[in-house]
Amino acid sequence: MNPIRLALSIVLVAFLALTGIAVAQHGYLGFFALASANWATRLLFLDLVISLSLCAAWMVRDARSRGAAFVPYLLVTATFGAAGPLLYLIRRKPATAWGPMAAGSAPVAGRGLPPRTSPAVCRAARSPVGLRGAARPLSARRGRSRRAAASVSRDTRS
Repeated sequence: MNPIRLALSIVLVAFLALTGIAVAQHGYLGFFALASANWATRLLFLDLVISLSLCAAWMVRDARSRGAAFVPYLLVTATFGAAGPLLYLIRRKPATAWGPMAAGSAPVAGRGLPPRTSPAVCRAARSPVGLRGAARPLSARRGRSRRAAASVSRDTRS
């Protein structure tokens, strides 16, 4: 286990121990009664909800990009708060060297592209050539053959 996962595991165990003590003293629903006691605790509760919502949105996006399940972690987040994101960070698989990139992001060295490929732009379509094949040339989109497109382009050059 790497040092980061070990540290996250220690934080998770300590957090779950503190959660267990709070539930034993006040009950699970007692937390919500105490959270609405005054404006300061309401503000802290709202801050917690916003923070956990952002963590949940990130977990869903990250898990989908990695092809992993995210529903169990969302349920743990809804039930035990920060334990869900902590558990997700401990258990998630590392990204592959050429795994999926985030939509709209530029390729980063060592990420997003398999070995021996480089980002290129198809001159005819003026669009990036992706990993799933070359972009279709304009002539193919207009229903013309390449030979007809080549003759048209030769005629326009003279």
